[in-house]
Formats: sequence, structure tokens, C-alpha cells
Amino acid sequence: MKFRKIRLGQLGNHETVAFAVEELQKYLKQIDPCLFVEILLVDEPNAACGDVVWVGLHDSFKVPEVKDRVWDDAVVISVQNGAGYISGTNERSVLISAYRFLKELGCDWYRPGADGFRVKQKELDNITVCVEDVPSCRHRCVCIEGALSTENVMNMIEYLPRVGMNEYYIQFLLPAAFFERWWEHIYNPYAEDNEKLSPELLAGLLSKLEKEIKKRGIFYRKVGHGWGTKAFGMDATGWHADWEHNIPEETQSVLAMLDGKRGLHRNSPLNTQLCYSQPVVRKRIIDSFVEYCKENPHVDQPEFAVSDGTRNWCECEECRKLRPSDWVLKILNELDERLTEENLPTKIAIPAYHELMWGPTQEKPRNPDRIGMTFCPITRTYDRSYVDCQAEQGEVAEFVYNKAEASEKIADNMAYLRKWKEKFDGEVVLFDYHLMWAHVNDPGYERISKVIHDDMTYLPTMGVQGMISCQTQRCSFPTNLPMHMMARGLWDSNSDFETEADAYYLSAYGPDGKQVRQYMATMSKAMNLIDYPNFEMPKEPVCEDYEGLYRLIREFRPIIDQHVAAGDEYAGEWKFLQYHSDFLQHYVRMYDLIGQGKTEEGKDEANKLCLLLTSNEPELQRVLDVCNHIKVFRVKLQISKSLAELADGLDG
Repeated sequence: MKFRKIRLGQLGNHETVAFAVEELQKYLKQIDPCLFVEILLVDEPNAACGDVVWVGLHDSFKVPEVKDRVWDDAVVISVQNGAGYISGTNERSVLISAYRFLKELGCDWYRPGADGFRVKQKELDNITVCVEDVPSCRHRCVCIEGALSTENVMNMIEYLPRVGMNEYYIQFLLPAAFFERWWEHIYNPYAEDNEKLSPELLAGLLSKLEKEIKKRGIFYRKVGHGWGTKAFGMDATGWHADWEHNIPEETQSVLAMLDGKRGLHRNSPLNTQLCYSQPVVRKRIIDSFVEYCKENPHVDQPEFAVSDGTRNWCECEECRKLRPSDWVLKILNELDERLTEENLPTKIAIPAYHELMWGPTQEKPRNPDRIGMTFCPITRTYDRSYVDCQAEQGEVAEFVYNKAEASEKIADNMAYLRKWKEKFDGEVVLFDYHLMWAHVNDPGYERISKVIHDDMTYLPTMGVQGMISCQTQRCSFPTNLPMHMMARGLWDSNSDFETEADAYYLSAYGPDGKQVRQYMATMSKAMNLIDYPNFEMPKEPVCEDYEGLYRLIREFRPIIDQHVAAGDEYAGEWKFLQYHSDFLQHYVRMYDLIGQGKTEEGKDEANKLCLLLTSNEPELQRVLDVCNHIKVFRVKLQISKSLAELADGLDG
């Protein structure tokens, strides 16, 4: 047995560089079990050490030029015959470079999770890898959503730098809503009860996740909605409309006035706007934000957002003098002054969201170096991409106070963005929802993946500096193609969808991966569901040939079973396709029956589908947010019975 050797020189003691070296050592040994990896801990590269791959930052390394080395990543790998360096523009980039080095040698992370990784073993002798690369988009971020265990979140945090993404966003001061959904298994009658998720337990879990974010140097965003509720003593951990909220007496006078009364909007503090014309309201919010920045220096960017509710802006005489976007910009301009006084470099952004899609008429950002914008077209459909609609003019509707409704049309949403940018020259980041609900309407994931890739690659043309993807953390059922295409499109706006998709399927499913792609593409094309709004149940047939679709599912199943039975390195991904095949039997029949006008029978099929998912959740939870999928079906079909009742009925 011939043993080989490589020496890694860790430059300095930064936590992220040390982790990059640790990952290199671990995975190099997996590629070549006979490789001896020696670690040198030094502050400077030293030629006297001989052949060493230096890992970290140093002025002598040739690194691509970027606008801002703190915010902008660049990958640089210059290794020839087992000597050279792995570096970048910052410590986070060093880690991304380390994963790129490993990928060039045969490592492949094709989806989140410990079992979403594959390595091709080979002898590593005289290693040579040379790469210089700068991503097309500065911001490549995933935002927490869905029903979550800490394992689910950890899997995503681990996955991001491995595929070149660089930011993570945890919403709310304490993100109880997302973990409660998992902890309480609100849609799963088969799950065992968990320990009660107390604020103390949640804070401990969050602290552990934040340490993992910090270890990787990932840019950390936090909070968003909830500053008003925090400032005035109300709950800011979720939407919680069914709680009995104890509103402090002083707070009652600052809640938005609707129809002459001040109170909670739909019994949810997080959905309730405040009376922003009152100076005390703005001051309390700003004080709360500044205090948070001082107390939480580990949060790179506390995100600013007001209520998550719509059409409930304060109707008092003073508030109606300005548009909502004017009031929010007024808060941000005043906040900018305070942050400057406190010598805090924190960047802030106005979320163009619902009524804030209509830009201001009087206020403008006084400090565009600090004040940016997140463009949040939550009402858009996903049947087409931004690039598909680039030639369309689009329309900006007239703003009507508390009656304005954002458009579903993509061209209209792009028109709103252009209108904003006429008076706004700060940084713009897209905040979009491709993998929140729309993917549930694409049973093959091919159409949504193409839309995602087209959107990501078109962002630089739109003058947008990146993407925050508000999404479920488990969206790899049936495949992880959507996340793969998001990462590739954000990194390289010249990447080709067909080439990337073929490579993904071959990586995840082996030599017969293109068969899987053809199967999924046929499924996506046959079911025209993505043409409809997320929660709308079409009343007409959405497939021209249901019998052909049933036949496709039936004929491909033996191929799936054969690959599962083979028990090779690809069998695990094919196993998920078995579950998906069972899922499709109910999914397609549900829409078939609804299209025939057999609504109640369609609901019965939906119930069977939901119970199939819940009964197999222990196996599926790594790749599928079962709770989120079920919510979409229940809303679409207006199912009110609990799944426990449905399970009793079917089991009985």
C-alpha cells in the first residue's frame, strides 16, 4: 500500500480558517484513504517549510479584485504539485474556496444533509488545482421558513458555503413559529409528543445554530418583522392569532387606527401596524433597534420590517398625509442618524413589500451607502421568470390607502421595481419565495427550477445585487434541482440550465440520471399547476392526458425499484423516488377528480395524500417539509377536519 502526503498550512487562528482546514483534512482523507494530511499552524507562509498548501488570507496571494472585501466573495486556488494556496477575499471566502478545491478533486454535495454527499475515491498525488472565480451576485442567502427541527436548519447552514452561498437569515427576535410547527407536529397524528418548546429551550437551540453560522463566517441576517411589537411590549415570535394577547395599556394608543378604532389586526401583534406619525412610536422603534445592534454584534445585519399584515395602515389624520413607504423611509432616515451618532456601521434596508411596493412621494433615503432595499414581490406567480417578461412594460396601479393590492403579474412587479429605482440609488436585493409554496405545484420540479435559474441569472441585468430566498429548508422532494439551480445561477449568471441540470441528475442518481430528468420533465410539463396562484385549486383539468400520466408513473416505477434494490451509492436518492411515486398516485388523481367536478372525491384523495406523507415523515423529513406541503393542499381544498380525525376515519 502506497501512502501519500499533503501538508496544509493554516494561516492564523481565525475560527473560519481553522474550520476550512478541518474540512479539507476530513474530506481529502475520504477521497484518498491512503493520504496523510499534516497540519502546520503558522502566521505567515514560509518558503523554508517546503511544499505546503497555505490556507487563509495573505497579502502575497493573488486574489481577484472586488468592490468590498467584507461583503464580496472571491475564490482563488493556486495549487500545483501539492504546493500553493487556497484563499479568498475574506475568511468566509476561504471556506468557500476550500469546498471548491474539494469539489474539483471529486467531492459532491448534491443536497443538504449528511446523506446528500458523495465522494469519488482516487489517489491524490501531486495535486494540481487552479481556480479564480468571482460570483455574479454579492448576496446569496436563504431565509428560514417552514416547520423546522434544529437538524433541518443545521443541514442548510452546512450546505450553503459548500455550494457557494454566503448568507443566512433567521426571522424574528426568537423564531418560535418555525420550530413550534415541527415540535408540535400540528399536521401529523402519528408523531409522538415532544418536550414543550419553552422560550429557554428555543434560545438554547438558537445559540447553538448561531455558533455554527459564526464558525463558517456566513453573513448573518436576523429579525425582520417585530420591531414595533418588541418596542411596545408585545409578542414578536410568530403570527399567533389564536393566543390571548396581553397588550400594555400604553400600547393601545399607538396601534394603527382602523375604522376609527385602535386595536390588534386579526388578533396578531406581528400583523398589526402602528401609528407611525407619532414621534414616540418612531423613537421607541429606533431605540429598540439600536439597543439590539449593540447587544448582538454577532448579527451582521438586523433586518428592518414593520408589520407583516396588509391593508391595515393607520388611518388617523396625520398618518394619511403620507404613503406607508414615506413613513417607513422616515423611520430609516432617523435610524440612520442614530446609528451614525452611535458609530455603528450597520446597514439597513426598506422592504418593498405589499403596500410598500408603491414608492415614496416625499421622503427619500438620505444615506444610500447605508440604506438599501429588499424587493419582496410576494404576490407574483411563478409560471414565468423575470427574463421571460423583460420586454413587457407592466403597469403600476394607482395607490389607494388601505385598498392597494399588489399585482400577481411578473411584468407589473418589475414595473414597481423600476419605479422605485427612479428615486432610489441604494443597493437592491431580491427577497423572493420560489420555494415557499410554488414548488408544491410542480410535481417534477423542472419548471420551477428553470424559473429559479432564469431569475437568478437575470438579477445583474435588473440592477439587483442578489437574492434572499424565503423558503422551506427542506425542498428536495423529489429532487434538489431547485436549490442547485439557485446556487449556480447566483454564482454564475452565464451558467447554462441544461448543462447544470444534466450534471446534477448524473451526480445524484448515477449513470441513469438523465432518465430521471426526462421523467421529471415530462411530469412538470404535463401538470400545468404552476400557471395558477399558489393556493388556488383549478376547477378545470390541468392535464390533457391523465391516462398517459398514470401510465408514465406506472412504467417508471420498476426502474425506480430496480435501482433501489441495487443497493449502490445512488440507491438512497432513488428510494426517495419510490416515496414520490406513491405520492404521485394520489396527487395526480386528486387533480383529475377535481377537474371532473368530483370535488368531494378529490378531497378524499388529498386526505390520503396527506396521511401518506405524515405516516412516512420519519424517512421523508430530511428532504420534505411535510407540514408545509399539507398546508398548501388543505388551503387549496378548504379542508377543515384535522388529520387525526381523517386518520381515524381511514384507519377505522
